[in-house]
Amino acid sequence: MEGDREILEFKVDAENLRNWMEVNKPMLMGEIVSASEELLYKELDELEAFKIVVKEKLGRTVLNTKVRKQDVIEAISKIMDWAIEEEEYELAHRIKLLNKYLEKPKDDIRPKATRRIRKTK
Repeated sequence: MEGDREILEFKVDAENLRNWMEVNKPMLMGEIVSASEELLYKELDELEAFKIVVKEKLGRTVLNTKVRKQDVIEAISKIMDWAIEEEEYELAHRIKLLNKYLEKPKDDIRPKATRRIRKTK
């Protein structure tokens, strides 16, 4: 991954929040997967995925969506189920690659030294 992700911030009126989240669910799920990728590849414990600033009559509420290392497997599993159901195959493929990364022992992730194998007579 090159550089850090930009943390997206959305401003939404309180009365439109539920509809806005439903309409933008594919994008939000993609941001959670991106944050999960960065969190795992950089071996972090927690990472902010995005912010939603909910504008209300008396002020605002900020919803910070974070991905935590201990929750990432469950989160991407649920997103995978959703992605397949909604035919979001690109997102499902990214999650599949992330699962493969998680299944590899740490030794397999590091580049291996090449050496010659001697033939015995």
